[in-house]
Amino acid sequence: MLLNYLQQPDAALPVLERAYSLDPVSPALIVTVGQALSGLGRFDEAMGYYQKALEVEPAYAGTYYLIGSLHGYAYGRLDLGVRWSLESHERDPRYVSNLQALGIYYLALGDDEKAEYWINQALSSSPDRFQPNMAAAYLSFRRGNETEVLEAADRLQVISPGNNTTLYLLVSSGRYREALRIAAEFFPEFACDREPEISRLNLLPAINVSLAVEKTGDRECANRLLNKALEQMRVMPRLGYFGYGFADVEVYARQEKKEQALIALRKAIDDGWRVFWWTQSERSPHTELLRSDPEFNAMMDEIRSEMSVQLERVRDIEARATLDPIPNGH
Repeated sequence: MLLNYLQQPDAALPVLERAYSLDPVSPALIVTVGQALSGLGRFDEAMGYYQKALEVEPAYAGTYYLIGSLHGYAYGRLDLGVRWSLESHERDPRYVSNLQALGIYYLALGDDEKAEYWINQALSSSPDRFQPNMAAAYLSFRRGNETEVLEAADRLQVISPGNNTTLYLLVSSGRYREALRIAAEFFPEFACDREPEISRLNLLPAINVSLAVEKTGDRECANRLLNKALEQMRVMPRLGYFGYGFADVEVYARQEKKEQALIALRKAIDDGWRVFWWTQSERSPHTELLRSDPEFNAMMDEIRSEMSVQLERVRDIEARATLDPIPNGH
């Protein structure tokens, strides 16, 4: 509950470590300790726990999925994310989190056809779960089909009321009033008549709601939300599944601080943020200030080039009849 629903890995970790001391041979428990460490930005330590889980139970599909997530979300290696997720798929073909992850990796790598295949597999397995529907929404967003995007936003709101993906899709489509209606119901802490309260849990919604607030006429309130978001990011890791990714770039761009935005973007790229790079670059509703900047576009081209290289590695993996053994320590 502390880790996955309240996003408080610092509070979750000592409880999980105590549980691990009592039951050191549960693979599900071991990897959850790793997830908490990952949420704190302690990625190498997290990998150590995932390796322990492999030693305890090599058949546990969740470990392979989480190692893939660490490679993708923390180390910027989506090709290895795919590689480990394929290992997970061999052990549990209906593991929906892993199916969705493969779809997201392929979207970032630029292969929409393969992304659609894995997303459809996830939807077939669990048609009413949030994760596969979120991935399907991003596929529609990638393809620029506004009708499908808005239908996906509505569907996600039914499945998980007040979710950030719905807010992102709405503000990307200029549906600011609809985003504000959701914010009024699910995020009263963003109200403009008080000091906003921002945590890890509502960081990304705050940034998206701030755009709706700004576009409907209250720039001062929007800027308060953005400043609070920056404060929260200072105590969070950039990378990992619970990291903030490019969000500081988006905030600086919204505040018309182009130089700071470009510095933050350079750092994000160098650190290894990749998975949602394409949604948080030219397609982001928050980066309008940067889109014509040569330095910004050069960095985007840099990522595209790297994704092409990583996709070629994935193609090599796909071409083999069986997966090669994974080297120790990778």
